[in-house]
Amino acid sequence: MKNVIYGAGVIGKIVLQNCRERGIVVDCFCDDSISKIGTTIDNIPVLHPNNIDKTSAHFIVTIFDIMRYRDLQIKQQ
Repeated sequence: MKNVIYGAGVIGKIVLQNCRERGIVVDCFCDDSISKIGTTIDNIPVLHPNNIDKTSAHFIVTIFDIMRYRDLQIKQQ
C-alpha cells in the first residue's frame, strides 16, 4: 500500500512534515496542476491523479487551494 498526499502545495508540505514526525512514510504526492506533475517535493514525486493506483493507496489526504476554488466558482457564474 502506498501513502499518498493529494495536494502538492503549501498545506501538502505541512502534511508531509506532520506525517514524518509521526513516522509515516509518504510515497508520493498527487496533484492535477501541470506545473507540479513530474516534479519532486523533498525527493517525493508528484504524480497526476490518473497515475495513482487508487486500489493500492493506503490513504489519500485531500487538500485544495481555496483561492483557486473560489476563482473557478466565479468563472462558472
